[in-house]
Amino acid sequence: MTIAHDASRLSLRAPRVGFAVAGALLAAVAVAGCQTTKSTTDMLSASGFSIKVASTPQQQAALASLPAGTFTMRHVKGKPVFIFADPKGCNCIYVGSEASYQQFKALSVQRSIANQELMAAQLNQQAAWDYQTWGGWGGPGWWWW
Repeated sequence: MTIAHDASRLSLRAPRVGFAVAGALLAAVAVAGCQTTKSTTDMLSASGFSIKVASTPQQQAALASLPAGTFTMRHVKGKPVFIFADPKGCNCIYVGSEASYQQFKALSVQRSIANQELMAAQLNQQAAWDYQTWGGWGGPGWWWW
């Protein structure tokens, strides 16, 4: 193997790794979008939020008036209460205190860090895979034509 051959091998690999990184990021965003409801509701429960199912027409109307998938803060007896509406998932609201909301935010940060670490590990594994084992893809690269 000559030095020139090694240099061309490295220059061909760099764009592939860049495209692999972009592809992995797009896949992660797509997967995250699919899992948001389940993981969010799991974190709400783990944070101390209680579930209140909308079982009466009045509760259904109140649920419909809240923005879905976001927190709303209300004051009840002078204390903040955080409400998370999930009309499509469980037809319910999650109700929690300030401490529950802070715990949810902390779990969200931990989940985000764990997802980033997982993605980095997957990208490192993909970058370490030797595409040249398969004889390359021909020419200077698929982007050449």
